Amino acid sequence: MVFDSAALLIFLRGEHGADRVARALELPGCISAVSFTALLVALIGPSPRTVAEDLARLNLEIAPIDSGCAVDAARLVQSSVKLEVAFTVALARARGLEVMLGERGVTVPPEWKITPVLLR
Repeated sequence: MVFDSAALLIFLRGEHGADRVARALELPGCISAVSFTALLVALIGPSPRTVAEDLARLNLEIAPIDSGCAVDAARLVQSSVKLEVAFTVALARARGLEVMLGERGVTVPPEWKITPVLLR
């Protein structure tokens, strides 16, 4: 499963849908480096390093973005998908994984054969 920052924030803050994220986190998962940065910004407290160390306990791979993902993300951004979410969906496509998003309203090209798990 690939997570965006909003999905992980729902989990970390114990908001509605946190139980669904918790179940998904029981399996191997990843977050794009772009989403990880967005998550750090949202959680900034004493220091980004402290937050990063806390997040390491979730056992999520922080996946780098390659040029193929960047091209796919750009396509999604052109159709009004937020940049971070676009990278998340592009990473899921590249890896053939499911994707969990914290927001609704994301349209994925049907030929990508990805149906996002939407939490809100």
